[in-house]
Amino acid sequence: GAYFTTLRAMAIIMLIAGFINIANIHYYASNEYSGSRTDTNLAKTLWGSAICTDTQWVACADCEEQDWSEEAGRFASPNDSTVSFNFVKRNLCEGANLNQGIVNWTTVVALTIMIGLLGKYLTLREIVFDEDKLTSTDYSVVVKNPPPDALDPDEWNTFFSQFAEKQVTFVTIALNNDQLVRKLVNRRTFRDRLRKRFLPEGFDLDTEDENAVRMEVARIVQERDEEPQGCFGKLLGCTIMPILHFVGMFLPPEKLVDRLYTHEEEIKELQNDKYDAAEVFVTFETEAGQRNALTALAASKMDYMMNRTDNVAS
Repeated sequence: GAYFTTLRAMAIIMLIAGFINIANIHYYASNEYSGSRTDTNLAKTLWGSAICTDTQWVACADCEEQDWSEEAGRFASPNDSTVSFNFVKRNLCEGANLNQGIVNWTTVVALTIMIGLLGKYLTLREIVFDEDKLTSTDYSVVVKNPPPDALDPDEWNTFFSQFAEKQVTFVTIALNNDQLVRKLVNRRTFRDRLRKRFLPEGFDLDTEDENAVRMEVARIVQERDEEPQGCFGKLLGCTIMPILHFVGMFLPPEKLVDRLYTHEEEIKELQNDKYDAAEVFVTFETEAGQRNALTALAASKMDYMMNRTDNVAS
């Protein structure tokens, strides 16, 4: 995946940067920079760093203890009260010179170039990964503003076939029938709640007519009402349950069956309405077909705003 590809590439880049800095590491570890490090408490893994261990205590007339609070180990006060100045620890290392600067700049330039090349490489790898993982979006286009009366899938098939390398496989026309779909979803929800929570096992809502269903629900309600109800149940029934029923939660069977058949009547009316095309989904046989269509139908924002249909394929 892209994660391990990036990880491997960054490891190689850091290794190359380390090789470039071998000269600096050798210089900082040598006696030329900080003297012998063997007599110090510095860890061996830091011998090649720029940490200076060659130090000397020197007098400082204007140094105050509060100025060295973050480096208390490099400040000391004299035990002799007659001495009016303090002491600080001074590094005797020469520091970096031109050679170390050249190495550092070489490292920065090399890292900049390599990371830039890595970005281009990952872009190419992303295309390879995307082509290896095929989904319907790799073969499909969507028309978000079709003509309202463009409801014939054969016409859409004929139009997009001019871009297809082989053929157009599917054409799906989505209608602006959101209200009908919501009613169908609610109807299914009411049926499932009624079947799973109240109706006895074996009672088939699909084969029984409305009268039979209502008679069965009336029997269930009668049995419920005959059962004694405690104070807590009465309190819930007067306070919380009406609010929950209002938002469609924990509906009793008599309300579920009323809503179920009310929705069925509304669905029958909505099914008789005519709906316009909202979106059109076209799936090609190959990715080349999709790319050809996107390239041919591409237009500028100005063309969209001015509705310039002459600038796209027809």
